[in-house]
Amino acid sequence: MTPSRHLALGMVLTATAGLVDAAGFIELGGYFTSFMSGNTTQAGAALVDGSSGSG
Repeated sequence: MTPSRHLALGMVLTATAGLVDAAGFIELGGYFTSFMSGNTTQAGAALVDGSSGSG
């Protein structure tokens, strides 16, 4: 596997984990479903919630 394919795979897996964590956070009323937190979870929550996060 080339380095760019490794990077792409890592980005897809990170985004998927963020979306799953964000969806769980929203559905469970503020409880994280994993130990992942930070920008990825906030971005995932914004995507699941339908907001752009820009205002």
